[in-house]
Amino acid sequence: LALSLNSSAILHLSYENPLRANLESEKALSLFKSQIEKNGSRGYGLALLTKGRALRMLGSYWRYAGDSNVFKNHLDKSITVLQEAEQIFSKVDEDIRVLQTHKELGCAYRESFLMLQEEHEEEKARFAAKKAEMYYETIISSTESKKKYPLLYVDVCHDLALFYFLQKKTSLAEEFLNKAIGEIPPAYRAFAKEADLHFSEDYWQILGKIYWLKGDLAFRGIQFPVGYANGESLSDDPDDKNQQKLEQAFRYYVQSAAYFGRFLAVPVVSTNYSLDSQSLESHSRFAQKLYESLSDLHEKDL
Repeated sequence: LALSLNSSAILHLSYENPLRANLESEKALSLFKSQIEKNGSRGYGLALLTKGRALRMLGSYWRYAGDSNVFKNHLDKSITVLQEAEQIFSKVDEDIRVLQTHKELGCAYRESFLMLQEEHEEEKARFAAKKAEMYYETIISSTESKKKYPLLYVDVCHDLALFYFLQKKTSLAEEFLNKAIGEIPPAYRAFAKEADLHFSEDYWQILGKIYWLKGDLAFRGIQFPVGYANGESLSDDPDDKNQQKLEQAFRYYVQSAAYFGRFLAVPVVSTNYSLDSQSLESHSRFAQKLYESLSDLHEKDL
């Protein structure tokens, strides 16, 4: 029953329902804890990993609330729970779970960094940023993890790229996105048939996330006219750098949509990070123009 509850909680997380996942992982934790003496602590560690992830996702809702204290507590508890899971998996010698826990700790500290930065807690934000970077780089710098767990390695490269994007460190974000792409089997990037692959649909999901972020990076590089949100247009000159960036962003978003389309789960793109308010207005208008612009690119290879 405990394993079933934990599996159900993981499923709820995949559909971005952290509240239900947190409740079910709590029940799983209680059952696993009562069986530690008989069955060992591995199951308890698995439920801790799930609960830590659920708490991190709940904590990410700070950006929608006037008072962030409740969500700060979720993030703090997430880190505490994940650190306990890390200790358990280190003792039972299960390296993949240790790495998964490090990934989640990186994401929890990344979320804490964003919240603390928003609240102008500069010293605490710097500490959280260093911890996030440390956990991500622990995985990326390990030759063994890259060889044994390539899917996890690529996913963490995207996580670190997103972290740098959020800090407006564009060159570092691009570096780790390209590093991730370079480790994905070419057949996935070329939309090969499942029969031609050592099949894992998760690569398509990660490629969708990677190209979505590449689109955001290209979009960020556009210098929009002051009146763009009110209808002023970019130059139509194909040699204009802003026009080139616009077309590049469009291509990346189209590629992202295509990869998500191949992913077998529900193709939901959720971005909890944001651009500044003026860029968001422009981004919204740009999204409406994506398909209108397709006719201008029909002779070009997407």
